[in-house]
Amino acid sequence: MGTSSEIREYFVDETMLPGIKLQAVTEIPFNDGRNLLNFGYVKVECSEAAYYINDRFFIIQMVGTGVPVHAWHTTRDQGSFVSTAVYQSHYMTPPAKLIEPDDGFTLGNPGSAGKPICVGSYVTKNQWVDVNGVTRTQEGATLGEISSFSSKGPRRDGNTTLEQQKPDVTGPGEVLVSVLSSVLAQVPQTGIERDGVHQKMQGTSMSSPVVTGLAALMLSKNPTLTNEQIKQALRNTARDAGIAGWDPTFGAGKIDAVAALNTVSTGNTPTPTVPPTATPTATETPPSGDWGDVNLDSVVDTRDAIRLLRHIEGIQLLTGQGLDNADADQSTTIDNADVDWILNRTVGN
Repeated sequence: MGTSSEIREYFVDETMLPGIKLQAVTEIPFNDGRNLLNFGYVKVECSEAAYYINDRFFIIQMVGTGVPVHAWHTTRDQGSFVSTAVYQSHYMTPPAKLIEPDDGFTLGNPGSAGKPICVGSYVTKNQWVDVNGVTRTQEGATLGEISSFSSKGPRRDGNTTLEQQKPDVTGPGEVLVSVLSSVLAQVPQTGIERDGVHQKMQGTSMSSPVVTGLAALMLSKNPTLTNEQIKQALRNTARDAGIAGWDPTFGAGKIDAVAALNTVSTGNTPTPTVPPTATPTATETPPSGDWGDVNLDSVVDTRDAIRLLRHIEGIQLLTGQGLDNADADQSTTIDNADVDWILNRTVGN
């Protein structure tokens, strides 16, 4: 279909099919191995307004020059532009099918890039009780199976290297319970959990944060880990699913959080450095035991400094005795100097 961004129009001989126009469109990079978001399509138009173009059937054959060609049916949900029903109901549009269907090679960027961890989704829950007390079931979801929306690999440039073998792993992504935003008005009642403050969600946008959280735990155990080390640990410890070994549906398998963490050896956590501060002078009033104890736990330490910073930044305001104790340097002003005073006391200055 071409090697550059282009639009080509082809007209069928008027004596054969009057008023029929064929249009082929491609975008570049059409054959990029990383599965960038590009596309091509073929459109058949007729001047007559009819569902069936003169009751004729069309067969479109796509042939790649030295490269394979992949094609898929798509469902478009763009409101009044193209309604979903047009593509789902053969009563509204002529039925179409692929002679040799191919449901692989569907993942796109940035998951197809070499360094990121590409995460698929599988079903970990298929029922929930909504806010009205009704038990709901996720249609078409089978526990433990791959989610229907989870894209499949490998990359278009092959599957022999780790970079080409995408997805890397699969994580829980359907159905997950997450917090319900107070500003989202479009969440249906059927999707809100019985407590009224959580909702059921699904997507690789859910499975990816699960893996991100696991990576964060691994880094908390050893901050020196590289992204490649984390990726390999996740792949090596994943529970195999689907075809043995890596496969284009589950990747290396379903993540195993405990096993992945057990592969991480404890690293040397850098010692936090205390910013240069002014040491309290002899002219200052000697501190009482309560000054600086903003969280009221009878101990002045870095937790008080963090709590005070949250107050100064307006994130979590102090009140009462905690607010009184916040003026640690007795300057009658609560500011970063009080944070410095607490940190100095914490390290023994």
